[in-house]
Amino acid sequence: MTVRSRLFVLLDANVLSAYLVPQSHSRKRNGKYLLHSRIEKLVRFAKRNNIFLYIPNFVIAEVFGTLAKYRYGRWNKHVKRNLPKCLVDREYWKLRDKFSKQIHNARIFYHYELSRYHVLSCDLISPIDHYYQFNRARTKQVFVSPMRTFDHLILAMGIHLVRIHERDSVVILTGDNRIADIARRSQTIPAASAKKLGLTVTARWLGLTWTPDIYPKVLNLGKSKKTEMLNTLGMDLD
Repeated sequence: MTVRSRLFVLLDANVLSAYLVPQSHSRKRNGKYLLHSRIEKLVRFAKRNNIFLYIPNFVIAEVFGTLAKYRYGRWNKHVKRNLPKCLVDREYWKLRDKFSKQIHNARIFYHYELSRYHVLSCDLISPIDHYYQFNRARTKQVFVSPMRTFDHLILAMGIHLVRIHERDSVVILTGDNRIADIARRSQTIPAASAKKLGLTVTARWLGLTWTPDIYPKVLNLGKSKKTEMLNTLGMDLD
């Protein structure tokens, strides 16, 4: 297995939730929960391969919230679909303890603190998200929703990691289709469209020159193929 000399990986909440509760991302392959098996393998190989696993501080709260959901939320439609019997009390506290130890003193995961620059950088993401209607439904009755603000913040944090490190050394891992789609679209926007959406002005306010390369690479770990993982991470997680 070969990886880049140094890789900075920013983890979305759904990836970490699948790491702890495999059923939370229900896609399977060969009897295994795909997203869980992939992130588990990445965590296992991270330190020995010089991979830094970053977690936005608000994602930590989301992960603990997800554990509580799968312990107590029997009425929740996601829990009913993915884990009808919920986590038993012993499993719940064991997972909380495991995650707490892994984030303590950056033992496995590094806290990435939210800053005002990340908040301001959301204006480099939200216009794209609201302008492009990805994953359009075949019928008008189905509502296609944009990303949440937390998702904008994750991509904004990725923009600043790209600013600090080389772009090829930064990747966001998610299991969310829309985050991955919008991230890919942001890297192919023509200059005229960027100007129309106010992206060039926002970039100047932030001390950046707008180009598609200011945006981080994003890998949909629940769907990515071997070639995508090799090109982005330098390793195959299957």
